[in-house]
Amino acid sequence: MNKLLGILSLAILSGCASQSLDDVEMAKVEVFEDVLFYDGELNEESINLALDKVQGHQIKRVNIKSPGGEVTSSMIFANWIRSNGIDVEINEMCFSSCANYVFPAGVHKYVSEKDFIGWHGSAHQKYKKLPDPEAEKSFQKYIGKAREMETKLYKYLGVNSKLPIMGQLNGYSCQRHDEWGWYYSVSDLKKLGVDNIVLTDGHWDPSRYHSKKLCQLILPAQV
Repeated sequence: MNKLLGILSLAILSGCASQSLDDVEMAKVEVFEDVLFYDGELNEESINLALDKVQGHQIKRVNIKSPGGEVTSSMIFANWIRSNGIDVEINEMCFSSCANYVFPAGVHKYVSEKDFIGWHGSAHQKYKKLPDPEAEKSFQKYIGKAREMETKLYKYLGVNSKLPIMGQLNGYSCQRHDEWGWYYSVSDLKKLGVDNIVLTDGHWDPSRYHSKKLCQLILPAQV
């Protein structure tokens, strides 16, 4: 949760869209035939670069490796993916904003056995008030827009809006032992509206490879 708060606060304090390119970690973005390869942080500059590179190409799949990033830009990217009928293939890691928005946006989601896919909060999570009044005012404006976008996106995707915050709700606490966040089983993701998951190895086993970083959040029969 603290990591996401840091991302959101940084977005406010650095001016979001006006942030200097010198201060932004640019993702590696390439297009090969009908696949967009995206490796790195999700931010406005990198996503704009990706959308520029796909011009003139009929993209059918996004292959992504990302620790997450700025939420509003990630949602714009997710909307582009779903509105163009594009599949998403995870390449080792999809965390935070990548798991919140990009992953469920894929028409089909391709996941291999060792992929790290995790959630730890979103625009709708609780957060601590910023000590500086002006920063808090800017943050309120930013987070209000982000929450509105998130609500619309999940409605568009048919995804339960609790997907990225379920582990922080009473009765579902899943970050009690310093885990980065949590993961869901494929069947529980389907309960939340994240369907059409294709297991390229026939199974997905985060508990075997990432048990110290992610805990499994198990949902009841009815969510």
